[in-house]
Amino acid sequence: MPVPPAIDELFAQALGSDEGSRWTAISALHRSADPAVLPRAAGLLDDPDPAARTAGADVLAQHGLGRATCLGLLLGRLVVEDDPEVLAALATGLGHHDDPRIAPAVLALVGHRDADVRLGATLALATAPDPRALEALLALMADPDPDVRDWATFAVGSQRDEDTPAVREALWARLEDGHEDTRGEALVGLARRGEAVTSVLLGALAGPTWSPLALEAAAIVGDPGLLPVLEAHPEAPEGYLQSLLDDALAACR
Repeated sequence: MPVPPAIDELFAQALGSDEGSRWTAISALHRSADPAVLPRAAGLLDDPDPAARTAGADVLAQHGLGRATCLGLLLGRLVVEDDPEVLAALATGLGHHDDPRIAPAVLALVGHRDADVRLGATLALATAPDPRALEALLALMADPDPDVRDWATFAVGSQRDEDTPAVREALWARLEDGHEDTRGEALVGLARRGEAVTSVLLGALAGPTWSPLALEAAAIVGDPGLLPVLEAHPEAPEGYLQSLLDDALAACR
């Protein structure tokens, strides 16, 4: 099937080195209803160049047509791929699909040496109902890479509803994390599970800058004991932060 010039141009940009243009083109290919997109992206998965295979995975991850076919192609490539960049794209792409085959296929990547691959596995397992996914995410919450810990903590704390001693223990442990967003995600996760985190929130909200995740947790907790620190901050927030503060104040009042 001949590829229309517009699609040719989008794929050329998707294979380029400029990340901004690349993702603009990939997003357009996600939305495209042109039947030429799917076979063209599928063909890239077998390209000898890892960058081309990555582009193919990125397109298939969220292409709106032939979702079942896209999923099968991603899973099929995953079992034969060894390039870390491509593996990361494949795992991340699988996170946009909902299928029981995904978790078993991705679990093998949880201990991969490359942090981007582990991050992709985290995203793919975030909402998977397989009980092994939760076990893997709990382990990833202690990953050496801060982005992996952050996303794993978000997955366990906010995207999933399991409430076990192991989950609570893992969330409490992340309150000591050196990565601010990871600490914030742990706070939200503990607040969602009814843990007593008011004293932690008082410290988190007393700093010189607002913490969006701490404000989100404060709104969940709704403890009047937080009002003094919420009402006394010297800098008035704007936009999204103001909305979060309003929610926290309303809940605590």
